[in-house]
This record gives sequence, C-alpha cells and structure tokens, in this order.
Amino acid sequence: MLRKISTLFVVLVMLAFSLNAQNKAILRPTGEMIPVKGQNTNEIIKDLKIKNLSNVETRSIIAKPVNSKGTIDTMSYRETGANMNTNFGFFSQDLMVQWFVAPADLIIKAVGVMPSDVSGAAAGVGVSIVGTGLTLDDFSSSGQKLWGRYPSADGFMGSTPFEWTANGEWESFNEMPAPFTEDLWSDFGDGFPITITHDATYTEYNWVVLQDALGFEPRTILRNEVFAIVTKHNGTDIAQPGEERMGFISTGGLSPAINGFKYYAVKRLEDGDQGWWTRNYVWDFVAQVDLIGDRPPVISDVTALNTTLSTEAQLVEATIVDDNPSGGTAGVASAILYYTTNGGTDWSEVPMSNVGDLFSASIPGQVAGTEIYYYVFAFDVNANSSESSLYWYKIFLAEENTLVVYNGLGAVSGYPSSYYFGDGTLGLKYDRWAYGQLTAELLGNYTNVLEIATKGPADDNQPAIAEWIAGSGSRNYMLAGDEYFGFYSGWVNQAHVAGDFIFDVLGVNYEYNDVNYAASGDQTKASNMAAVEGTLLGGPLYTEFTTINNGDMLVYDPYYEIGASNWLDGADFEADVQVDMKGFGIDGTEYNAGGHRTLPAGNKVAFFTFDPLSLDAKSDTTYEWYGFYDVAPQIQTALWFGVESGVEPINNQIPSEFAISQNYPNPFNPSTKINFALTVDSRVEITIYNLLGQVVANEVYGNITSGLHEYTFNGSNLSSGVYFYNVKVEGVDGSNYSNTKKMMLLK
Repeated sequence: MLRKISTLFVVLVMLAFSLNAQNKAILRPTGEMIPVKGQNTNEIIKDLKIKNLSNVETRSIIAKPVNSKGTIDTMSYRETGANMNTNFGFFSQDLMVQWFVAPADLIIKAVGVMPSDVSGAAAGVGVSIVGTGLTLDDFSSSGQKLWGRYPSADGFMGSTPFEWTANGEWESFNEMPAPFTEDLWSDFGDGFPITITHDATYTEYNWVVLQDALGFEPRTILRNEVFAIVTKHNGTDIAQPGEERMGFISTGGLSPAINGFKYYAVKRLEDGDQGWWTRNYVWDFVAQVDLIGDRPPVISDVTALNTTLSTEAQLVEATIVDDNPSGGTAGVASAILYYTTNGGTDWSEVPMSNVGDLFSASIPGQVAGTEIYYYVFAFDVNANSSESSLYWYKIFLAEENTLVVYNGLGAVSGYPSSYYFGDGTLGLKYDRWAYGQLTAELLGNYTNVLEIATKGPADDNQPAIAEWIAGSGSRNYMLAGDEYFGFYSGWVNQAHVAGDFIFDVLGVNYEYNDVNYAASGDQTKASNMAAVEGTLLGGPLYTEFTTINNGDMLVYDPYYEIGASNWLDGADFEADVQVDMKGFGIDGTEYNAGGHRTLPAGNKVAFFTFDPLSLDAKSDTTYEWYGFYDVAPQIQTALWFGVESGVEPINNQIPSEFAISQNYPNPFNPSTKINFALTVDSRVEITIYNLLGQVVANEVYGNITSGLHEYTFNGSNLSSGVYFYNVKVEGVDGSNYSNTKKMMLLK
C-alpha cells in the first residue's frame, strides 16, 4: 500500500568516510564533527557505496592516495537528527540554497541533492556553489523574511539573485544585506546543468563531481567560512504551471533555528515580493569535502538523558576524538560537562574524566519538577574548542490523578497537544507525558490515563497499560488516534482474539486500515463521520452538531486541522462495546470509529480510531470546529472518568432553580469561592472582568452535573481593585441562566 510521504523518509545518519585514516567523521553543517568508525580504505573503495537504513545511498565518489594528508568527509543536515519528511517545491527560475559552515580549511569535491518530486524535471536544474561575507550568526538568527534582490533588465520578472547577473545595485528589504556575493563554482555564472532523477522506492542523492563537471574545484574554503549549494530551476514559464514543479526533501522547525534560502523568481505571497527569502526549512543537500586544516575536537555519542522520575545523579558520557588533517599535532586536552537548571543563565561545570576516547561526568541529583539543560565542551592540544548540541531532560513530578500521554506527538504543549482537552479552558486537571515509553513506576501515580496517538504511536505502551489496568478496577483508560492499528499490524486488516491487547482492553475483534484511501491524493481529503445519537460519549456531539447543521454529515479533516494525512481506520467491536462514533470509507461503507466499555473488574475504557481534535463541519458559508468543544468525545470521556476540574461538587441535591452566590470571603486575598446551583446537567462558563470591562479570566466547564458546586478563583496575578464575575449556564434541557456579581480584591 502506498503510504504518506512523511513516512517515506525517516531520520538517517549520513555515513562519511576518511580514505586515509581508520577513524572517519561526519561534519555537522554548522561545524561540529561526528566520528564514524567502520570500513577501512580498501573496503570503502571496493563497496563504492554505503546504504543506510532509510534506503538512501551516499556514494564514495572521491578517491585519494592513502598516504596523503587530509580527510574526506560528508557534510549533511540529516545526521543532526533532522527528520527530512517535507516535499518542498520550486518552479521556473526559482533557486533553493543551503548553506554550510567549514569546521576546518577544506576543498569541496562533490555536492549531492535529494529530490522528492521530479514531475517538472524536464527543464533541468543548474547546480553551483556560492560564498558570502556573512557569518553563521547572520544566517541562523535572521528568521523567515524577504531579504531582497538585484535588478536585471534581462532577468525573470526584472530581477535576479546574484550581482554577477545584475545591472543595478542590491535592493534590500527588511534592512537585510545581499546573502550570497561570491561565485565560487559555476559555468561562467550559470549552474552546471543536470537532469534530476528520482525513484520513490529507492531514493538516492543526485551527485555532481566538481572536477569532472567543469574541470576545476572552488578555492579553498577557510575554517568558519560559510559556503552554499545552489540549485536553480531552469524552466522559463512565467505562469509556473504545476507540471513544471520540482521538489526537494526538506525539514522545518529545527532547534536552534536554521533557515534555508529560497529565491522566488515570480513571487512568494503577493506581486512584487520576489527575491531572496529565508524559510524555516533546510534542504537535503550534502557536500563531500576534503579537510586539509586543523579542526576542533569531534564530540559524538553524547548521552541523551530521558525525562525520568529519578532524583539521583545522572551519568553523561561522550566520545571525543581529535585529529589534525593537516598532519600537525593532535589530541584532546580537556573536556567539561556544563549544566543549568530550569533554564537559568548560570551554568555549572563538571570536569570530565576519560578512558581513551570515552569521557564521562555526572549531573548532580535534582528535585522533582526540575528541568536540566546540558552540553559537552572540549579543547584540543592546539587550543581549538568545540561544543556539542544542547540536551534537555526533566525530573518528572506527578501532581494530578490523571495522565495525558502524547504518544508520537513529541511535545506536551503547543498545537495540537495542548488543545485535546481544552488548553485549560475546560478546567480539567491532568499531568502531561511525551517523554518515551510508559513504565509501571510512572503509571502507579494515576487513576486515569488518556493516550493520544494521532499520527501513529512512537512507543509500544501496551504491556505497561495492560499491567496497570490489571492492578485495579478503578483505573480507566482512553486511547485515541489514527494509525494505531497499523503500528502493530503493518496496515494489514486482521482479526484480534483473546490474549491480544487490542481485543482484551479495547474490545476490537477486527481492524480495517485506511478506509478512506483508494488512490494517491485521498490522504488529504476529508472523511465523513457521525456521532451516534443518545450514546454516552457521542450523544452530546450528535445533539450539538444536528442543532447547528440540520443533520448534515460531520467532517473528519486532520489534514486541515493539524496538518496530518487522513488515514481513517474502522473496527468491529465486541458485544459489550457501545458504539459512540461512526466513520465512512471512501466507498461509503460504514465502520465503527469509536466506542466505550466497562471491563468486568470495573475499568472504564474508551477507544477512538481517529484524531478527536479533527472533527468539524465545513461548507461554502459555514465552519464549525467540534474537536475543541466540550461535547467532543475525548472530553466527554474525561468527564466519564471523573477527571478533576476547577469546579468541585458540594452535594448532589437537585435545587429548584438556578442560583449563584456572593463570593466568600469578600474582600479576598488572593483566592475566593463562588457557589452556584444547577437544576440540570449544564455547560458552565465563568468569566471575570475588571472595572474597564476587560476579561481577566475565563473558564468553561462542560457537562457539570446538577446540584450545588463550588468554584475557586485565584487572583494572585491581579492588582487590588473591584472585579465582576459572571456565571453563564446552558442546561442540557435548553434552559439558560446568567448572573453577574461584584467582588473586591485587597492585597
């Protein structure tokens, strides 16, 4: 089955090789050296190519005498951990440019580019190499913006990217300088022409060997100097039709930020904004170089500490080596482990001891809740210094009785992670985890676990969850997310039987993968779904949706809502599972897409085969986002589990009328309590205003049961003065109530 493009390319570690030494190394594009131990010279020459795990090849293009000075290496952004998974396109006369920083004096031998889409490759691509007077800081701190362009009477749209093809002075935007000002390697200003080839099932770089192509190589690039690989789309159609599109594999959102350059020949966003733009992406270009000068120590294999419950000291190890490709004195003189807590500006240092190339030191133990940042720094015998990437871990603090697990999202906050349970607007109280596999030690702190695996899980949590559920009938579990089945089955439809977690816990006896997919392109389309009327977890959504949309189909659109391909799955449930949500395949077939059950021991379990944040309704005139509503199935599940919120029940006696009390104490400092009475289950919104009518606090609580409830407001972040609080109630029977009262904060 064809899979989405983001899974065609996984993180790879580029292999680089030194043909004159047993210890080889990769260069980080920003200058850090990563050693690779492996084949000797004869083995490399014999193999000619080394294949890595993600089916990408890098070829041993350059051969040099074994006894000569210098080291052959490959500079690449992939080995920094960049997940190259984006197909970034360009059109006629556009340029895509990726820069690198020389870690030592070097000679560029060859460059390679990794295509992702060659539908418009007939026009060809021009490859060149350029230099700049700018530095690493100039490029990495610029952000995403328009830099400018050169005027050219003969250029595309009256503009051109380089001074050597211009007939006027640099036209700056945003006070930015011309980024690339030296023609290091080209065919008299034109890129060396190549036709890009690409095989989606067996991807490899398109290489240009500089000496073979034009008969010369660029001048020596000095240490810390910036150079860049340029690809130019040689098409000439100003309309930039889709059939002329080409693409290169890229990635965005690197931290710290690294911006690639793209020259938009026609425009980017609007007429007149053609020119050089920095984008928050890096392109998958590589440079094979011969290092000929001294370089700093190479730091690699730094221990990446994981978030942990342990408050004990943590050991950090790193491999540090130093060679001198020029043939001079080499060796590591010293290494230091630096660390800081909670993002502080004061760094502590711990000298590292070593056995051979392996250096080690320990970060002292920290209290629960502490965040620790750390890196390794090293000097060589020639006073050259280098430092590793910055690493981070946390001493996890369990505070609530509910844990939300973001399995595969990689972050506990931001979009979409924070929004699955209201981003605080619903008042639900829970801890968050996105730090790897669940453990018995962690789960033992919780009564409820709500696991989101939207794009497919990164960790197999089934054994830990199964053991945790078996430990007590009061423990409740929800799982939601597309691609969960495929992670275990390889996207092969199949049955599940007793002894299988998916059967025993989730109540699924048969899985259907990617039911909305028939051909390439379907993965971006919305799917139809339906909430089941009168059900515990789907009924509130059914009522809300049908009231507004007159019975039209609910839409499931993760591509629109969270930028994820839509791979809706279906399921056959066991008899004790109540179906709350339905999904519809590309052929209109109806599937179960969500349901809930109570296990014999009393455990409450809910399972959804889709991303619950991606439920909405769209037409030419309307748009409603239901994934964030309090009626959304994942939020209804949290309420069913009894997840704590900022509203606490006082008693369940049903009052005869809605009512809101005066806050007490009043005046208050810094907190006060507000009681309200509900005659029926209701949606409650509490808003705090200052004297100017500005909202200073707002919380929404869905499905609060009838009875008397207490809300605690904390004004510690407010100044003394008069405030107003409004309680707005919407009953499930259609009733409404609203009242506003005054209160005073005195500090």
